[in-house]
Amino acid sequence: MRLLNISKSVLAAAIAIVPSAAEQSCDRYAALKRLPDRFEEVASGVLAGGLELFVLTDGTCTCDNTPVVDRMRGKPPPQNVNWSYRKATPDERRND
Repeated sequence: MRLLNISKSVLAAAIAIVPSAAEQSCDRYAALKRLPDRFEEVASGVLAGGLELFVLTDGTCTCDNTPVVDRMRGKPPPQNVNWSYRKATPDERRND
């Protein structure tokens, strides 16, 4: 019985650190220079220095161009990363 309890806690810890399926599928957008046409802009703004920040979503994934902005400001984001991504919030999800 003790072994079963340890296994349950190990499994629970492993599940907690594994990103959701949506987040795992969103990572495929990080290296793209341009997001697919199905993405819609949900926010944008002009930052100091005239740099533009964009936030786009397809209802499952939401991406923003902060790696590009960081690069233009001289901060070193990971190479070949143009978009930060996350699972879309309930407000960003489509009800199609």
